[in-house]
Amino acid sequence: MSAPSEITAGTAAIPPETLNITDGPPAHESSMEDSPEEPEEQEWGAFNFLLIGLVVFLALAATVTAARQINHGRSRSRVIKDLTIASAAVHSYVRLNGTLPNDTPAGVVPAGMASLLAEINWTAPTPVGGHYRLVNLGLKDARGVPAPGTLMIAITAFPPARPLTLSTTDLTAIDRAIDDGNLATGEFRAGFAGWPVLTVRLP
Repeated sequence: MSAPSEITAGTAAIPPETLNITDGPPAHESSMEDSPEEPEEQEWGAFNFLLIGLVVFLALAATVTAARQINHGRSRSRVIKDLTIASAAVHSYVRLNGTLPNDTPAGVVPAGMASLLAEINWTAPTPVGGHYRLVNLGLKDARGVPAPGTLMIAITAFPPARPLTLSTTDLTAIDRAIDDGNLATGEFRAGFAGWPVLTVRLP
């Protein structure tokens, strides 16, 4: 609608420019699209962003924890297998040689047993830290026969070896797999510093 050419006030004519009459909306009004985002909406946007970040972080943490648990379980299973192989290897050595293998330092393959222990990386750290060691205490009875308990397979972790990562729960699980499930009885026990020891019983 066009503005009138003039408006009469009393007897004087008032030009339309004086009244600032326009065809559009008042200058102070603006459309909703041009209005800035409300502060409340900005706060909710920041909160949602932080919430999403927290969810992603927790998901990643759970994934990492699960992966570590799986790897630790595999390492424990490898120790069970290694101890079983080592015990059988000792029995084979005694049967073939008629004597016990010598006591050897940690990480050193006992003399004459390299082929019998070929499935075990005896010189490297075990999957749970420390090193395997064959212990011969040299105990004998009155007849000169090796006494029961004189021969053991141990995992030791004297410095600078990496500390063991076996908890009491882990040791109990290993005991359950290869012995009687009780760390206070049987052939598998927690020895010095809580390090595992498997006594090899000979016939």
